[in-house]
Amino acid sequence: MTQINTYFNIADNSGVKKILCIQNLTKKTKKIEIGDLIVGVIKKINNTSKLIYSNIVYGIVIRLKKNINLYKKYNISFNDNSAVLVDKNLNPIGSRIFGTIPKFLKKKNYLKLYSLTVDFI
Repeated sequence: MTQINTYFNIADNSGVKKILCIQNLTKKTKKIEIGDLIVGVIKKINNTSKLIYSNIVYGIVIRLKKNINLYKKYNISFNDNSAVLVDKNLNPIGSRIFGTIPKFLKKKNYLKLYSLTVDFI
């Protein structure tokens, strides 16, 4: 189960590799699902990153290892826990998103994330 104190890989080109989730802003529970807005601390960065180690950042969860039931017929699970870094206005920090994004994120009004990626599930 994905919850607070989980490491997330970053799926954009912002220069950050991993963050540690410290709070879920979408719900008051500890469980984290796809599409949730989280607060995290930067734990691993690239050499050319503009962001600094141990800064507090916001992110949107786009992939989880946990199985997701779609329409009571299909199960989807990804290989890793991934998020995309955003600012306070929910604008993405990076200019590209690597990997796939589920289509039901479109219903949660994250259309700017949709324009940056190529693959959908």
